[in-house]
Amino acid sequence: MTTHWKGPLLGSSGLFKDMPANSLSIQNASVLYLDFLSQFDEDEITLTTITSGTGDLIADVANGVYRLEATTANEGLGSVQFANADNASEGVAVPLAGRQIAFEARVTCDDWSDCDWFIGLGEVDTTFLSLAGALLANGADNHAGFHHLVADAGSPDLSEAGTALANQADVVQYVGSTGTVGNELVDSTYYRFGIRIEGVDRVRFYLDGSPISDWTSFSTVLADGLVPTFAMIANGNAIDFDIDYVLVAATR
Repeated sequence: MTTHWKGPLLGSSGLFKDMPANSLSIQNASVLYLDFLSQFDEDEITLTTITSGTGDLIADVANGVYRLEATTANEGLGSVQFANADNASEGVAVPLAGRQIAFEARVTCDDWSDCDWFIGLGEVDTTFLSLAGALLANGADNHAGFHHLVADAGSPDLSEAGTALANQADVVQYVGSTGTVGNELVDSTYYRFGIRIEGVDRVRFYLDGSPISDWTSFSTVLADGLVPTFAMIANGNAIDFDIDYVLVAATR
């Protein structure tokens, strides 16, 4: 007699009989989802200010929102990361050969062009952006994200670097040249900023679920673990920078 062994997780009488497909598929990836519905999500964030700036949950907002606020020129949030010392956060997204990493954050700003900002994945460090909005060595040595300076007039660069910031490169500027009329992000509008990293040296950028860049090879290998990373430096006017959710998935 031949026995067709299906194992405990398979077949009509297995451990997961009648369970939805995602009860099995989640075993193949680790997933981080921050919806900012409670203080627990905010407590996972390490926030570093440049002179002044705040990051807080907004009360009485449907679906949860984490707001970054800054008012004074060259002041704000130099680093906002999922990097609580107690949460082993550097394992959120560790690039490895054969591993796929996907990141998405839904974010809006009341004036995209009047502040310096970063949205993406980066290594854990308290100094990610300078007071002038520039990416900083050490802080941004390993990153992939959307980087905007006030001079870019609302059209961010798609930036990546591996091993050292000296290897930083702009993959392509968002939908066209920096500051080109008609290509700017629209104020007070939510966008889904996405990044997909394959292995240790390939990246592609997405906006609202659609690719806005070709696959690009990193100039050097991504060397460290990456975590969700944000920054926002004001240009003299009060700025609200709202994060609705953050999602990171990485295959095992």
